[in-house]
Amino acid sequence: MFNPNSFSAPELAQYKNTPALSPPTGVTPNLAADNDRADLYIILCSILLAIVYLFVSLRMYSKVWINRAQGLDDRKTMNLPSKRQSG
Repeated sequence: MFNPNSFSAPELAQYKNTPALSPPTGVTPNLAADNDRADLYIILCSILLAIVYLFVSLRMYSKVWINRAQGLDDRKTMNLPSKRQSG
């Protein structure tokens, strides 16, 4: 079983700077390049989450305060109990 805690710091650095496979012919790997896009992805996801939150909030506002009615889909989305239909 692979346990990263059992390796020393130099061994971990060696594994970090070693590619998993050999590169294709004609390609020179540059493992020291900073190609980390995590910051970009965090910013992008935060912006998109804010937009989604805005649209869901507008939909709930229009259903609850303007139409004064909620459908089954709205109740399931907000985890509210469904109204019983009297028949």
